[in-house]
Amino acid sequence: MIIRAQSSSRKLSGSLLAFMLAILAAGCGGGGESTGAQSATGLEDLLRDAEITDVVVVGLATDYCVKETALDAARLGFTTTVLADGVRSVNLNPGDGARAIAEMVGSGVTGE
Repeated sequence: MIIRAQSSSRKLSGSLLAFMLAILAAGCGGGGESTGAQSATGLEDLLRDAEITDVVVVGLATDYCVKETALDAARLGFTTTVLADGVRSVNLNPGDGARAIAEMVGSGVTGE
């Protein structure tokens, strides 16, 4: 889900794919229903340990994992951007994606 991470060091030199998958799981509550707003997901520890300062989020679904990951990252103080061309909504209810975007923007997440 995170395609670009700006770090002040070279601590990302391990397996970037494994790191990204771990962040995805942490950002989406480890695959369960929990989000970072409810309890710690591990996202903060992963990002801070890697000295990440900026987070760019893409993926499915805008109205679920993308939204929760972006909101968590912004709430934790990371500069957070969602790439509009890199996300899609599920829209189980009409307008879910638009509401998710509005919530993210209202929480300080920027879009590109």
